[in-house]
Amino acid sequence: MFVSREMLNKRNFRVGDLNQYIFEARYFFDLIVDPSRYRINTNRKIVTSLFGLLKQPDLTITILASPEIIMSRKDELTEGKIIELSKYYSSLGKTFKNQKVIHNNEELNSSVLNAIDEINQKLATQLII
Repeated sequence: MFVSREMLNKRNFRVGDLNQYIFEARYFFDLIVDPSRYRINTNRKIVTSLFGLLKQPDLTITILASPEIIMSRKDELTEGKIIELSKYYSSLGKTFKNQKVIHNNEELNSSVLNAIDEINQKLATQLII
């Protein structure tokens, strides 16, 4: 989920505000994690270094789940591939500091509330008092 600067400039982000913004389901991180999905045969390190040339998001929220839950939702991936991709998504925070990971092993509403909490925490750090 990509969060724009416009959203982060809003002081009190609430659930009702979700319809005012577009959340990206995919972003450049997908290209880093799984270049084969885009039929790109290259090294992840090269793609990661190219990403450094782009404007960095103010906040990126990555939503992960257990392999069993993901397999029940996306039957085109093997359990091994899910584990591999989840490992890479989890490790993105080491390279890109504005990434937060939410584990979606519960109800969807719980994940949405966790994402909103992350957005509000980011907003709180940007308030000028």
